Amino acid sequence: MLVIIAHLFMHPGQEVAFRVYETAALARFRAHGGEVLAAFRPSPTADGEPTPDEIHVLRIESEEAFALFRGDCARRALDELRAQAIRETRIFVSQEHIPYD
Repeated sequence: MLVIIAHLFMHPGQEVAFRVYETAALARFRAHGGEVLAAFRPSPTADGEPTPDEIHVLRIESEEAFALFRGDCARRALDELRAQAIRETRIFVSQEHIPYD
């Protein structure tokens, strides 16, 4: 199982385009067996450092399934909308599960 953490930074004023893009892209992610475990907007930090506009915690079966999602023609057709809405994405991927009991 692959866990993906995505930090998403929007272009200012592109909240509607962001929502439209994310709704469509996550539908394609689900079509490849992916699951959205959580999506949230972090609170600003006390020191004023920039924070992502949204953070997504995702899960998908394998690196191969993730690659298929990324190469999906319907998802790639959203690239222009993505560029309009998102100025930066930071992705963290892991297959390692650390059991804290």
